[in-house]
Amino acid sequence: MRMNGDRFEYWIGMLFPTNTAAPDGYQYEDLAEGDVGVCWLYGNADNGELYGMDPHNLCMAKIAEQGWQQGANAWFFERYHHPRFTTPDEKGNVVLDYGVYVK
Repeated sequence: MRMNGDRFEYWIGMLFPTNTAAPDGYQYEDLAEGDVGVCWLYGNADNGELYGMDPHNLCMAKIAEQGWQQGANAWFFERYHHPRFTTPDEKGNVVLDYGVYVK
């Protein structure tokens, strides 16, 4: 995910080594090497509480508390880590990793 000018872009994909060719019919972006801050969002994946501007803003506030700043035109990503995201706990909650390029 990223803001490209004033347009929000949502990309679904995978991370690969440099110079990996994208299959025909697919688009790609070369992401620069950089530092990434990762927040762990805990909640219910089915009711929407892990997604949107509220959890985004919570993560950005925590990242700022650590002294980091969001990079210019930064990429964001959701990482669906196994088993944190794929195995709900006794309350039915999971952990979604939410990352952003920082400076």
